[in-house]
Amino acid sequence: MKNFTQCPVGTMYIRQIMENTLDKRNLPVANLSNQLAFNLSWNLSFREWNVVLYLISKLDSKNQASFEEQVVSVKQLESALKLEKKKWGGLYNEIDKLRKSLLSKPIDFYTDVMIAGKPLRGGMNFFEMIVPERGTDGSVYIRFKFTQSVKPLLLELHSHFVSIPQHQTKLIKNGHAIRFLIAAKAKRDLMRNHESVSSLKYTLDDFRNLLGIPGKYPDFRNFRRSVIHKIEKEINERCDFLEIIKVTFYPLRSKPKTTVEFLVTDKNGGAKQLTFLPNEDTDPSEKDLASLSRSGLYAYQILTEFGVSAGIVYHQILPKIKGSEFSGFEDWYITQILNIFKSKTNIKKTNQKGRAGAFVKWFLNTSFADDQFSELMESIHARKKKLQREDPEAWENRLIARDMTADAFAKYYKNLKKGQDKG
Repeated sequence: MKNFTQCPVGTMYIRQIMENTLDKRNLPVANLSNQLAFNLSWNLSFREWNVVLYLISKLDSKNQASFEEQVVSVKQLESALKLEKKKWGGLYNEIDKLRKSLLSKPIDFYTDVMIAGKPLRGGMNFFEMIVPERGTDGSVYIRFKFTQSVKPLLLELHSHFVSIPQHQTKLIKNGHAIRFLIAAKAKRDLMRNHESVSSLKYTLDDFRNLLGIPGKYPDFRNFRRSVIHKIEKEINERCDFLEIIKVTFYPLRSKPKTTVEFLVTDKNGGAKQLTFLPNEDTDPSEKDLASLSRSGLYAYQILTEFGVSAGIVYHQILPKIKGSEFSGFEDWYITQILNIFKSKTNIKKTNQKGRAGAFVKWFLNTSFADDQFSELMESIHARKKKLQREDPEAWENRLIARDMTADAFAKYYKNLKKGQDKG
């Protein structure tokens, strides 16, 4: 069986993507988990980002269970790498540079493990292999395969993910701008129903870490001129769905500056969420429910017991629970949302069906006020601190279970207990 890139249609399709001539309505998107979008530290050039996001866009991020090799022709890589009049070292050198860079730069990220009040960072390789081969047609291809360690960041994404349109990253000619755009779009997708302008605030050191350049540009003026202003310029001039409306450095009236805040908003009416959901009235299948994490399943049960239909819960409500802070705590999120709803409405005079319908309309169509969203965040944060302090084992189980299906965690926990009993 021919590889996709060896088929005439496949070759044409890839060329259209790389040359930015494909109908944008049908252009694939790269789906990445919010955990990756907000926490990933990786310093790639804009060319490298375009290749990585292209490869991610070829994944079935909802249904694919494991990574398979992807094969891309050298001719198509040349189209991706040789953009505009940027410095070009020749095809051989650029592909070799790409291989060395992607294999030698591990991704870096914060974990939930704390020491002295600070989160420890972890790291892993993004690619398992990047290997050239000559196809049966005589052309040269490159075989790529993601390492299984990044599976939770790219596969089986039913919620808590951001979709990055390929045609947008193709236009941006700055790697740091692409990295920030991923975080900014994830933040807008998370907060769009709550606010028209979103804030992303970092210490300067944290922002350097986000861009994968810790310790670099120690001079503030140079960092502002060479990195931050270029990010602002690239996104505002080249991105058609998001813009940076203000960049502020703190403290305002004194030096040294230690913090930067970006205010971002939707451009031209906003970016519609790119989703791949089935009919929203369809009840979830057994396979759909089996894909939920333990906390996701708890949230599903809470809502269906409240009277919300199973199809609406699975297809419309659960996907709206976004943000790494809610991952593994979806049931707490729903419990607090219901508490807020009950405090804002007179539900005692309504039957269960009417009450559930009122909740669905309120949840899907109402933008939370700042105080309501703050109440939600503060409640969950307080419960987290209490659980971590009073029941460390339950806290650890929450963190472990969020990256597993409910059934997988049940088996894991059963085997763990068996091992402890034997010990």
